[in-house]
Amino acid sequence: YAFFDWNADGDFLDDGEAQPPIVVPSGGASVVEINLSVPAIAGGKFIGIRFRLTTDMDLMNASGDRSIG
Repeated sequence: YAFFDWNADGDFLDDGEAQPPIVVPSGGASVVEINLSVPAIAGGKFIGIRFRLTTDMDLMNASGDRSIG
């Protein structure tokens, strides 16, 4: 999962900040491209980004404890 704080308000709770799940191939090192459009609200700001790698497909939030991810 990928989360982008586009409006730099310190959270990942706003519309469009949580990206759809990205399937990463198993079995070793991989290169995964993420294609997205940066909204105008992000222009010129330093934004926070968080990636969660997990096998738990129910993990659609940017924070919280999980045994995997």
